[in-house]
Amino acid sequence: MGRVRIGTCSGPAEAVLVRAAFDAHDIHVVINAEHHASVLGGLGGAFVPLHIMVDEADAEEAAALLADLRQHDRAQAGDHPEGELEDAAAPSDEDEDEDDAGSGRASDVGQRVDRRRRTGIALLLGLCATFGTAHMSTGAWLRGLVLAGVELFAIKRMITGADHAWPVLLAVIAADVIGAVWRIHSPPTRIPPARVHR
Repeated sequence: MGRVRIGTCSGPAEAVLVRAAFDAHDIHVVINAEHHASVLGGLGGAFVPLHIMVDEADAEEAAALLADLRQHDRAQAGDHPEGELEDAAAPSDEDEDEDDAGSGRASDVGQRVDRRRRTGIALLLGLCATFGTAHMSTGAWLRGLVLAGVELFAIKRMITGADHAWPVLLAVIAADVIGAVWRIHSPPTRIPPARVHR
């Protein structure tokens, strides 16, 4: 008997809630990287995806329970009126192999979790490793290399005793972090479909 993924937790707190609810209903659940995310604290859900995996036999019941949990949370938070909950139906054979981020039916929660994870990675790289790595993590390699070059130039000027080089260094690091976060949160560019003109 295999396991199927029925959803993704938005963070360690939701993972604890899901685990408690599933244990109360005698549904065996595995939440991948749950302990790793807990070690990272509040940022844990931003770095590792917390996929909810259950046995195939329990998939339908678990998906319904997950939908009820999320509907209850949204109703308490006042986010959505009753009945505006995404369907959490049991996964079909076609959906098992598809990646949620790559499919056209990616859930809003999955997109938010992925965006938070990418933002956390960019912040860590931009503030700790620097040298344009935040932009490089978003796929803007040329911009990242240019920022790395400017940062190296500023460090070289600081070594030679130029007092005006440290503001340049700080500006480059800030530009790297802000630009990377901007790229992550900006909507993707839609390319029009190709058409053959005859």
